[in-house]
Amino acid sequence: MGGIVTEEPAASGGIPWMEKIERIYLGVLRATILLLATLLILYTLWLAGTSSYKIFRSVDSVKEQPAVVAASEIADAQATMDTPESAAEPAVDTARQKTYAAFVTRYYRLYRTKFEPYRQPDDKILSKDEFDDLFVESEKRLATEASDKAAENADLDSLFKTMSEAADLPEVKKRLVGYKRAKKVNVTKQVQRTQTVRRRGWDSYSQACEDWFYRPYGCAVMRNVQVPYTETVTVLEFPQGTQSHEVLFRALQDKYLNLLATRRETNASQAQSQRDEIAQGNVDGKISLFTALQVFGGFIVLMFFFVLIAIERHQRRLAEQLKMLRV
Repeated sequence: MGGIVTEEPAASGGIPWMEKIERIYLGVLRATILLLATLLILYTLWLAGTSSYKIFRSVDSVKEQPAVVAASEIADAQATMDTPESAAEPAVDTARQKTYAAFVTRYYRLYRTKFEPYRQPDDKILSKDEFDDLFVESEKRLATEASDKAAENADLDSLFKTMSEAADLPEVKKRLVGYKRAKKVNVTKQVQRTQTVRRRGWDSYSQACEDWFYRPYGCAVMRNVQVPYTETVTVLEFPQGTQSHEVLFRALQDKYLNLLATRRETNASQAQSQRDEIAQGNVDGKISLFTALQVFGGFIVLMFFFVLIAIERHQRRLAEQLKMLRV
C-alpha cells in the first residue's frame, strides 16, 4: 500500500513538488508568526512594566538635598569691608529676637576669642552692637518675616559651626598670624586728584562787553575749571594680600553665605527638574500603556492567523490519512 501512495502522485504530473513547496511556505509562515508573536508579547510586557513604573511614581518622592558648606571651602576667602545698609525699625517677634540675641552673643564671643587676638594695636575693638551691625544685621533680619523659623535657626547654627571650624584651619591661622606680625611699609602710588584753575572762555549769552552783539555773539569771560592731575604720594600700607582679622572674618562669612545660597539654588533646581521628569513620566506612562494594549491586540491578531494555519495544517493531515485509507 505504501508503494502505491508514493508512485501514484508521481504519475499525476508533479503534485508532490507543489505540496512540498506549499508545506515549506506554511512552515516558514508559521515560524515567522510564532517569532513575531513572541516579540510582541515580550514588548507588551516591557511596555506594561515601564508604564506602570512611570505612572505610579510620585513627585512627592523627590526631596531637595540640604545645602552644606565645609569650613575648608571658605578658608581662602578674600573680601573687603562693606558698610551695612541701614534697616527700618521692625515689628519684632519676641521669640526670634531672643534667638538672635543669643546667637549674636556666642558669635561675638567666637570673634573675640578666635580673631580679635590677632588684631594690630591701633585696630578698633568692636563692641557687641557694632559687631552685630557689621556681621549679623539682626535688626535687618528681624524686619523680614521668616518663612521657616526652624530652618532659620538651623542656618544660624550651621554658620556658627562652620565659622568655628574655619577659625581653627591652619591656612586661616596662618593668615591671622601674618596680619598680626605685618608691618606697614612705604608704598609709592599714583593718585588722581583735581585742582581749580581759572581759564578764559566764551559766554555766548553775556552782554558785559561793548561788542557783544557782533559775531560771535557774547563776551570773553574767566571761569573756574576743575582740572585733573596725577600726583605721586607715599603712604604707609600693609604688604599686598594682607587682610585684617576683621576683613578676614567678613570674607569667610560672605563666602560661606554665597556658597550656601548657590548650592541651595542648584539643589532646588535639580529637585524641580526631577519632579518635572516624573510628571512627564506619568503622562508618557499612560501613553505607553495604551501602546502596550495596541501591541497586545496585534499579538491576538497574529495568534488568530497562527490558529488558522494550524487548522489548515491539521485538515491537510486528515485529508492525507483519509486518502491513504481509501487506497
